[in-house]
Amino acid sequence: MAIREKNKTGLEPETPVLSEERKLRVNPELDARLSSFMSGNQKTTDYYTQLVKENPERAVRALMLGKMLKHEDQMRLVQKQLPKVEEWVKQTPGMMEKIMERIKDVNPFYREKAFVSEAMKAKSRMDFTPRVGVSPAV
Repeated sequence: MAIREKNKTGLEPETPVLSEERKLRVNPELDARLSSFMSGNQKTTDYYTQLVKENPERAVRALMLGKMLKHEDQMRLVQKQLPKVEEWVKQTPGMMEKIMERIKDVNPFYREKAFVSEAMKAKSRMDFTPRVGVSPAV
């Protein structure tokens, strides 16, 4: 987490203003699917609508809960894959430096996931590169 400098003017910093185009941008196909889903799940839709109106902090926590659970599922998979990925990276000369260069700007919270992802991408690229001096199978 980055440390913010104190505002020396004593005034509250301005919040970034989103353009009208960005606020109103809607994918019509996705919006139609969502509308259909919401009309099919009216009780849940009403619950979240009321929650947002009456208790916005709780609504944010409810939405973040789903994201947290998804993240935890992904991290369980990463933890299973990590030992084999680290072993492969150690056996491949120069791979650790290449991967670390690619993920240097990634939030530390997501670094292991990014490491596994980049290593798997690098391995798949190596597996599909043509070998020099070897004729293709006929």
